[in-house]
Amino acid sequence: MFRVEVEDKELLAKVRKAKQEVYRKVMGELLIGAKEIQSNAREIVPVKDGHLQDSIVTDPVEDGFKIGSNSDYRNYIEFGKPQGTGPNGGPRPYLRPAFHNNKEKIRKRVQALIRKLL
Repeated sequence: MFRVEVEDKELLAKVRKAKQEVYRKVMGELLIGAKEIQSNAREIVPVKDGHLQDSIVTDPVEDGFKIGSNSDYRNYIEFGKPQGTGPNGGPRPYLRPAFHNNKEKIRKRVQALIRKLL
């Protein structure tokens, strides 16, 4: 293992600034992708009164974004209710399909952006 130290403070400042700029732009592209997943999930979620559909949001988390809902029955719709709870007990996923429908397109855009920036 070896270590290289940059003594040129001006060069070091430029490298740090470039790193921050790449991070900011990649996060911007990821936010666009997260909003696309959110939109797709809202399109495919089963709608009864619109509450679950309206509750699907995108929130920032460390180094990314989370798409989800705070609805009390979000997991019942995505994963199904426990056995024997009636005709609506089967799963009707909306978040996982929305993610899978969009992940490759988002990955390619982020890769292209990184290539362009570097």
